[in-house]
Amino acid sequence: MATSTSKFAPLPGHSRSSINRAGRELRRWWMTPGNAVTPETIDAFAAMIAFRESFQVPLKKVVMGLRSMVCTEMRLERVGQNVPVAQRLKRREQIINKLGRLESMQLWTMGDIGGCRAVLGSREQVNGVLRRIRKQNWEIHGRIRDRWDEPAESGYRAVHLIAIRDGRMIEIQLRDPREHEWALAVERTGARLGIGLKEGEGPADLREYFRLASLGMYMESIGEQPGPKFIEAFDAAREAAIPYFRRS
Repeated sequence: MATSTSKFAPLPGHSRSSINRAGRELRRWWMTPGNAVTPETIDAFAAMIAFRESFQVPLKKVVMGLRSMVCTEMRLERVGQNVPVAQRLKRREQIINKLGRLESMQLWTMGDIGGCRAVLGSREQVNGVLRRIRKQNWEIHGRIRDRWDEPAESGYRAVHLIAIRDGRMIEIQLRDPREHEWALAVERTGARLGIGLKEGEGPADLREYFRLASLGMYMESIGEQPGPKFIEAFDAAREAAIPYFRRS
């Protein structure tokens, strides 16, 4: 079920336009050499922090519901610490970095300030949780993106959707173990090398290695044997990527 951004809850002391204005100021500050801070920049930081904090309670509510569904789908005895659902608020510097990278991005409609992720035991369980979300008629913003058969250019695979709770957009990611293993490897490699690998940045040969690794995992998951051409391409990509993994 899609919803209009007009349904998003207001933030006491700030209008939608003032939040977006703060986002534009933070983008200007981020992109300006020297990062000179003005009174407008300070006000923008305060507005962004207040907006970010307003996601705390909606995020907790979504996580509680998601944990219950995951517990039922995985046949766990209770909703306890072993339920594989993680949550996070996007770090302040990540919010500003995203505003800087994406020129058209508006702070008010940034869809992943509050987010949670469930790592299920199989793709069948991923689909099961997704069916439960649909059955419970959660309010969904935009469309559900399932990158199982059609991954992102990087090779990223997962289910992404945005739920509306208390007027805030909360991103939900559903992954199977292979998808999660791949995403963690990309994130850790990018962090170690100091590049935005998961944002599509970095050397082409390293990105090609991860793209082919994702494809190989996908073929394994559906029981498809990789052909000689794929094996040859993957071996070449792995050889080219070795120097990156050797860097300290």
